[in-house]
Amino acid sequence: MEQTLAPSNQTSGQLLNNNPNSDFHPSTDDHNDQNSPSETQHKLHSSWTIWYMNGDTRSAPAMGWDQMLQPLATFDTIEKFWNIYHRLCPPSKMKVKNDYMLFREGIKPQWEDVSNKAGGSWKMVLPSKHRGALLDRIWLETVFSLIGRYFLGVELQ
Repeated sequence: MEQTLAPSNQTSGQLLNNNPNSDFHPSTDDHNDQNSPSETQHKLHSSWTIWYMNGDTRSAPAMGWDQMLQPLATFDTIEKFWNIYHRLCPPSKMKVKNDYMLFREGIKPQWEDVSNKAGGSWKMVLPSKHRGALLDRIWLETVFSLIGRYFLGVELQ
């Protein structure tokens, strides 16, 4: 039986289901085809990495940005995305000040990364009463818009 980890266990290695009976193992499977060769893979235009940020400075006050930021998994097909997504702790269940970030593979969520020199950030803060299914739906629809290269009717480069 697969399970999503409880939000109280939010270390970078625990946001993904690490059930030993699961077919998904982030250290190896996120870069390998998980379907048999006869099944069609739906390739994305880019490979993407989901990052986790523990922004709670009370739990680790001496940690720098690099230490609070951890890559969780990388995907390049719709099938791999769903495999990872279904094992992530939902955003609504994460501790306050903990975040997911989605960047193209090879780009770190840091201002110092040369790929971000002309970039910015987009952040949404919802009232607590909307942290349930609405937050999870907004996150999923935003991710779909990015990985599908279509956001608000404008095709992304």
